[in-house]
Amino acid sequence: CMPRTPYVPPRLPASLARRDLRREPAFQAAEARGLDFEPPAYPQRARIVSSAHGPIRHVLLWYASYTPQEYGFQEIYGDVLAQLPETTEVTIVAHPDVVDDLEALVADSGRAGVTNVITSPPWLAFTVWAEDAFAVVEDVGVDPPVTYLLEPETFTRAGDAVLADLVAQPTAIQSTQVPLMFQGGNVLIGDQFVLIGRDYLD
Repeated sequence: CMPRTPYVPPRLPASLARRDLRREPAFQAAEARGLDFEPPAYPQRARIVSSAHGPIRHVLLWYASYTPQEYGFQEIYGDVLAQLPETTEVTIVAHPDVVDDLEALVADSGRAGVTNVITSPPWLAFTVWAEDAFAVVEDVGVDPPVTYLLEPETFTRAGDAVLADLVAQPTAIQSTQVPLMFQGGNVLIGDQFVLIGRDYLD
């Protein structure tokens, strides 16, 4: 009886994978090294920014459109700008109808620190209470930490709900959404506690 020569399958082209061979995860990972992974679009280790501790490094303000018959908060804004330290960066979202008014207000306040103005779309109606639409957190899972405007699952004031994304477009601040119900303006953050007010939670 003649010995039988073992069957040797023909060599496949490099573009075809062998279906009868197990592909180890390490091998798959090695193949995937050619991919470029961008940073995740959400905080990896979020830490809510305290309301009472540390220096005020950055302030967000909202300068909404108003009519002569309305209370426009000009005096309050001017007083805030005048009293903030020079080391505090200020970012103001302003409606295009009141940008000239805001520029005069900043000049009259004598402010010397960095002041950024983000002009909103002309069709966007928002309020001075837009901080209700998010809470500020820092992602301490990356170095350096990244600041996020954390938005709730839903928010009733549509114009204010747009502003976190509007701030994230031209600045280093990011925005993302979580399946939680809260209003940022009604959140008080201490050293080891967070108080959340009711407001729209009904």
